[in-house]
Amino acid sequence: PRIMDFWAKQTDAFDHGVALLDTPAKRVTVKTSDFDIPGIWMTPDDEVKRRPTIIMGNGYDGAQEEMYHVFGLAALERGYNVLTYEGPGQPAVRRYQNKGFIPDWERVVTPLVDHVLRMKDRVDPGAIGLLGLSFGGYQAPRAAAFEHRLAAVMAIDGVWDFGGMIHKSFGPELMAIHAAGDKKRFDEISQKFLQPGAP
Repeated sequence: PRIMDFWAKQTDAFDHGVALLDTPAKRVTVKTSDFDIPGIWMTPDDEVKRRPTIIMGNGYDGAQEEMYHVFGLAALERGYNVLTYEGPGQPAVRRYQNKGFIPDWERVVTPLVDHVLRMKDRVDPGAIGLLGLSFGGYQAPRAAAFEHRLAAVMAIDGVWDFGGMIHKSFGPELMAIHAAGDKKRFDEISQKFLQPGAP
């Protein structure tokens, strides 16, 4: 229960802070048939003009609010629009919709590209970039393999060897079950790692 309380406090503090920007950030929700994608839309100023836009996603357990501090402010200062987001498995979607990670991350990114392209007077359709941080550095290239309207993809500290990470996380016993091809047993045990409050 404490994490939900702390989560609400940190997002409330963030919202109070970005409301004080010269051009306040706006929370948006992009709906899909399977899940909702919470986002934060930021633009450098109120001038109505087409700008390059970067869609920014964090990693395994990073909040989208963090993206403002890591890359968002720098992008805004350089004249870019910014849309941060969280998809299944990431903090808000995991906590409020109980949706775990999905392998086909284009199901998250394509609706976001659709969303920004609807802002015809504010988004340059030929200058949309996708940035993924940490585990997002794996998800962004995966999505870009299927979403062809992106002009650029940035994988920042992308996962180089996901198998090695999994092996270290799950340990040799579980990986031996995987190597033996016992998918049912592997799924049963690994699901315990994905439950809220799991170690």
